[in-house]
Amino acid sequence: MSDKAGSEAQRFHRYRELAFEACEVEAIHKRIEARAVHRVGAQHGHTAPRTDLERQLCELWQKLLRVERVGVQDNFFELGGHFIAGGALLLKSKS
Repeated sequence: MSDKAGSEAQRFHRYRELAFEACEVEAIHKRIEARAVHRVGAQHGHTAPRTDLERQLCELWQKLLRVERVGVQDNFFELGGHFIAGGALLLKSKS
C-alpha cells in the first residue's frame, strides 16, 4: 500500500470512529475542528464583504473553517469546508 493510500485509510478510519462516537453533526464538527489548524484564506483576488449580511457570513465561515480571511467570492470547499462543516454552517446561520 502506498504512503498516500495508507494515510487516506487512516484518515477514513479516524473519521469513521468520530461518526460512531459522536452521533450529532455539531459534536462531530467540534471534534474535527479541535484537531484543525488555522489556515490563511484564498491568496488570489480577495473581494471584501460589502453588506452586513455578507460580513456576518464571512465571519461565520472564518470561525467555522479556521481561515484568517474570507471574501464573498471564496469557495467554501476550496477553503477546507466539507459536508459536516456545511451542516454546522446551516445550523449556525439559522440562529
